[in-house]
Amino acid sequence: SFGLAYLAAFLAALIPLKFYRDKRDPAINVREIYRFTLPVLLAVLSISLLMDGPTLLIKHFYSAEFTGCWNASLNVARIILFLGASTSMVMFAKISHSGDPVEKEKLFRKSLVSFVWISLVLSSLFFLFSVEILTLLFGPLYSQGAVLLKWMGFAVSLITILHLRMSYRLGMTSSYNDLTP
Repeated sequence: SFGLAYLAAFLAALIPLKFYRDKRDPAINVREIYRFTLPVLLAVLSISLLMDGPTLLIKHFYSAEFTGCWNASLNVARIILFLGASTSMVMFAKISHSGDPVEKEKLFRKSLVSFVWISLVLSSLFFLFSVEILTLLFGPLYSQGAVLLKWMGFAVSLITILHLRMSYRLGMTSSYNDLTP
């Protein structure tokens, strides 16, 4: 679903690179671009799998009612992922541009601390007002998913911290070989 859409868009984005490869411009190293796309693709697919994999299992093994409550809770909890993704995009751009490793580490720590505070506030709001949030956004039938939303905010926060860390590692590197610890 989402993972396949990311894969299709990612592969479509590689098509324009064929023009540069055929041009043989020495200033543009297309091989490095291709080598860097593999870790980016793996990072996007792994986050997609962590977010959407459980939904596929729940859809298969549980009732439609429970699946609906799960999806409603997950959609609300994804607010944390979207905020974290915006933080990691800004951090990635700044880290990729910076040449100083100390400055890069400082930017990562600053991004991590700011995101942890934001996610703690949102997760706490989800925990305290889960019934009200689901009822307001989806109606009273989905308020049964409040138990899920209480803990899903914290789980999505952990996945987003992983996303932030992966973006940091991608910003620090210029090729796939640099990603190995």
